[in-house]
Amino acid sequence: MNSTRILDKGTIKQSNGAVHTYEIIHGWDLFLSQQCDAEWSTYYLRFFQDLRDNYKEPELTKILNSLQLQDKKWDWSQKSLRTYNVDEYDWFYFISDNKIQASCLTYQPQTSPISKKNVFYINFLAVAPWNRNTLITKQEFKGIGSILIKTVLEYMVKDVGLTPGLCLHSLPQATGYYQKLGMENYSQEDKPHLKYFELDEDKANVLIGA
Repeated sequence: MNSTRILDKGTIKQSNGAVHTYEIIHGWDLFLSQQCDAEWSTYYLRFFQDLRDNYKEPELTKILNSLQLQDKKWDWSQKSLRTYNVDEYDWFYFISDNKIQASCLTYQPQTSPISKKNVFYINFLAVAPWNRNTLITKQEFKGIGSILIKTVLEYMVKDVGLTPGLCLHSLPQATGYYQKLGMENYSQEDKPHLKYFELDEDKANVLIGA
């Protein structure tokens, strides 16, 4: 899909109590992918410059060990170029405060190896680095990933006609999050360093309020 549309709108509260509007954009958009790369890279540059200038050992090691950086090298622009004009891929961008707060790339239909039904697969999902807690910073917005997943799930069920449910292979830093979401690990589908998680039909229906 090479056109975009607003899939959802709402409000979300910032950590300082300020309320912001948000939009979830659906569709292929190379500019938004490049914006994602630029904004997130700029944040990391400033963050690491601050670490260099203001922190010493042993505190520096503790801070570095607390960071969730396993997706830092993801290049959203390259992913966008590789999925251009491939209908099975869907792009979703969570935008608030004129910034990309989260990004998601999915593939559908994906036959679940567990239920044998057609669901969708999350290839890549990440929130912006400023929306992650570290030892020295607090996330600006909470719950963005869950809002995005719910919106994508609703779209896949209502607009695409898939069975409620989703699957993915999780980075180690994200396994706890997916477990809290209600997803279950099926170790027979694991890849090296990536655990396979699936949200079954019943839990998916609860998530979207069906």
